[in-house]
Amino acid sequence: MKKLLFVTCISVILLSSCDWLFEEETGSGKRFWAVDTTKPSSDRNYYYQLTAELLAQNDYCKVYVEKGKGVTKTDAQNMATEYIKIYNIMIDTFGLEFDVTYTNGTKGKLNTLKYADALTDGDGKLTILLLDIKDGYRKGVNDAYVAGYFTPYNFFQAANSNQCDMIYIDTNPGFKEDPEESYSTLAHELQHLMNFTTTLEKRLVYDERGELTDINLMDTWIDEGLASAAEYVYTGKHLVNRWGWYYLNGNGEGLIDKGNNFFVWDNREENQYAILDDYATVYLFFQWLRIQSSKGKDIYKEIIGSNNYNHLAVTNAAAASISQSDYGNGNWEKLLGDWLAANYIYASTGRYGYKDDFDFKIDGTPVTIKGRNLLSINAQTVSLYPGEGVFSKISSSYSKPTDTSSIKYLLLTDAGINSSGPITSGALLTYNRNTDSYVYTYNASGEPNGRKHPDQATGTVTGVVANVNVAAPVNGRSVAAPFRITGPYRIGIGDVRRGAFRDIPPIDILQLNSLMLRE
Repeated sequence: MKKLLFVTCISVILLSSCDWLFEEETGSGKRFWAVDTTKPSSDRNYYYQLTAELLAQNDYCKVYVEKGKGVTKTDAQNMATEYIKIYNIMIDTFGLEFDVTYTNGTKGKLNTLKYADALTDGDGKLTILLLDIKDGYRKGVNDAYVAGYFTPYNFFQAANSNQCDMIYIDTNPGFKEDPEESYSTLAHELQHLMNFTTTLEKRLVYDERGELTDINLMDTWIDEGLASAAEYVYTGKHLVNRWGWYYLNGNGEGLIDKGNNFFVWDNREENQYAILDDYATVYLFFQWLRIQSSKGKDIYKEIIGSNNYNHLAVTNAAAASISQSDYGNGNWEKLLGDWLAANYIYASTGRYGYKDDFDFKIDGTPVTIKGRNLLSINAQTVSLYPGEGVFSKISSSYSKPTDTSSIKYLLLTDAGINSSGPITSGALLTYNRNTDSYVYTYNASGEPNGRKHPDQATGTVTGVVANVNVAAPVNGRSVAAPFRITGPYRIGIGDVRRGAFRDIPPIDILQLNSLMLRE
């Protein structure tokens, strides 16, 4: 069984009092800043420096390797070669073209990755650093580790910035154990870099996604959804450890059956597996969008190129390319409800399924997510964060409860959504239709004081305990479990550093390369 691949962009910015000038490469190597994820986010000195050697380069990238970590020149050359393939796939799927005016007065266009380079060091190449990320990984003791990361901090003229377009890739156990998944990690992280670069273009030229000196990053769930989609687009195959985690409800230890999903990212901190629920569900949601869209994977380019940075980027793209939909005017409630219903009904055609796009097989044995993750608690109510939904079993005549300002109800059968009812078998879908993925808090002076998870809302469920009559008991009920997902578990650096700052420096210290002028 392949290991989990969970990686994310970090925007963890802590300004340091130390002064540092970018060091040119010498005969002994080059110094880079990196993040020690084992230190708490309250520690303002979690950046450290390491020395790396340039072991490979081509017209697209430079591959540096941390000294003494067992990565060979051949390994680095393989990474550099594979990046050319990744580059072309990522530009085709997520890349945009930006207008620029050069210092000599000529005008031109740059794709997203060339634009990122022009905003930083201007050397025409992505810097890829292979390093043993400090994440506390110990085989058999702590099987969670960070596979890679991107930080926008390197775009700014500030302490601890490497001042270049750059991706970090882990070597232990990452690249040394499974180079193929490290390539997938690189695609994932490259989407984060491209997403941030696109946000800068929207902010600098069109005054979108922010105001004054601020920049509004795309909501985490969208950024992570697109990055998960990048892994699929690069590999050309579905990620077993994503849909499999959903299928198994995290080996019976997740919270998907209790509503946990991607919309409020990394919020169920009471459960150590909850972040894996986020990755699994966001993967399925962005696959469903691609499958339903008449544009296929090009819907991802519509989303990343939106002038919006929240759910409107997704609803607008879906409304434009999913036929006979009514997702326009920001109808997140309808879009979310259709996707949730698709996971229960799992029809082979139409809106409420994945159109047989998935080949769900484990060792040649077909499996299906149809009807998975029914709520297994004997209760009449449930608390849900925005975007979360639960399926509760209907076993006798049941009518749809009345919707509230926060909670929406749908009656589900194998045939689809029953809008009138009552129904005698199927499931009640209860979900929170609010669109706040997080809320800002303010101090007494009215200044931003960080952000926190939004409040939960209480919804009705049927109170009937789900019981699927198959072999292995998981999470208090019987479900089919033909496989398990095992570690090491790859997680994102932002998921390790809970509570870390998500802000970035003011845009006025952004380094604009002198070779290019903004219009």
